[in-house]
Amino acid sequence: DLAEFSALRVAAREAYEVAGITREEIDIVQTHDLTAYEGFMAIEALGICPIGKAKDYVAARGMMLDSECPVNTYGGGAAFGHGSVGCDFQAGVIENFWQLRGECCERQVKKARVGVNSSYGTHHSLDVVGVVQRGW
Repeated sequence: DLAEFSALRVAAREAYEVAGITREEIDIVQTHDLTAYEGFMAIEALGICPIGKAKDYVAARGMMLDSECPVNTYGGGAAFGHGSVGCDFQAGVIENFWQLRGECCERQVKKARVGVNSSYGTHHSLDVVGVVQRGW
């Protein structure tokens, strides 16, 4: 089902396994959000909220800095300037790195220890998930 980003779900499962984490341990997420809809689908595929529930998650302030798992704390691709799969993925890795080091000032997520980011390219012929952990 294209609406479920199945390849990103597989990439997330594999990345979480390699990193030795579960969804419940994720403190912060950066997604490739070329459109709002794709951002919604990404947080579902990453397991941040159930499939089909991203709208409710966002409406309940689930993406905000003070939520259980803030999303796109640097503004995401829509605010940062969409580049490409490489640029957006690197921006997410860097943001998570700075977050885990406590260097994000007014957008800092308190006590962040595990950051996840996702990206895709060429109409989902490439889906990738990265995990950054403090003290890994």
